[in-house]
Amino acid sequence: MELATCPTPVSAPAEALRLKDSLAATIYTFDAYPRLLGSFNHLREDPYLKPGESFRQRRFSRCHVDPWEVTFHRVNNVFYQSSDINGYSGGIRREFELLDTVAQHFCQERVIPYLMQTLGLKYAEIGIHQIRITASDQAVGYPAPEGIHQDGFDYICTLCMGKQNITGGNSVVLKGSAVVADEQLGFGELLLFDDREYRHYVSPIVPLLPGHGHRDMFVFTVNQLGPGRESLRTPSETAQR
Repeated sequence: MELATCPTPVSAPAEALRLKDSLAATIYTFDAYPRLLGSFNHLREDPYLKPGESFRQRRFSRCHVDPWEVTFHRVNNVFYQSSDINGYSGGIRREFELLDTVAQHFCQERVIPYLMQTLGLKYAEIGIHQIRITASDQAVGYPAPEGIHQDGFDYICTLCMGKQNITGGNSVVLKGSAVVADEQLGFGELLLFDDREYRHYVSPIVPLLPGHGHRDMFVFTVNQLGPGRESLRTPSETAQR
C-alpha cells in the first residue's frame, strides 16, 4: 500500500523535542473513529506486570516503513528491552496480541506519515503500542512503572487518545537531571522526542472521583533504517536494546 500523505505537512525540526503537536483533527475525520476509540475497550491484560499487579492493558505491532509502503509484521512480533534499559520488565521477550485492523489502519494512515515527515526519515522500523492504564479506589495506575527512563530507540512518540475520570498522568521529559517538559496531554496531543537525548516519565494516575478511571495512549518507538533495512545504530546502541 502506498504511504499516505501527512494530513498536516510539517518540516523536519532542528530541535529533538516537539511538545503537544495535535492530531485531533485527523483523528476526528478518521472514517472509523468510533470503532478506533472502542478498540481500547478490548485490550488484553498485560501478562508481564509484577505478580498481583493489574493496571495495564496492551496490544503491540511492528512495521517497516519505506517511501513506497508500510509493511506490518504478522509473525515474530516480539518486544524486547534489556534489563539495563528497563529495570521493571526488561530481559523478557514480551509478546502481545497484534493491533486490530482499525487501529493498524489509523496508525498507518494518520500517524506514521506524520512521524516520517516530521523526523525527515525515508526508512524506519516502528513499534506501535496501544495501551490503556487503569486506576481505581483500590489500585493506582502506573504508566511508567520503570520510573524515569530511556527506551533504547532513536525516537519516541506518545499520543493521547482519551482519559476518563483520572488525575495525574503528567508526561515529563528530562535533559540530564533538568525537567524540560511537564505536560498534561489532551485528546489528540502528542510528545515526540529523541530517545537518545532525553529521558522521560509519566506520573501515576488515580481516579478524580470515586470509582474507576483510565488513560488511553498510542506509543510509537522509531528506529531509523538504511535503504536495505539495515540498522543505523552503533553496535553498542544495538546491544543495549
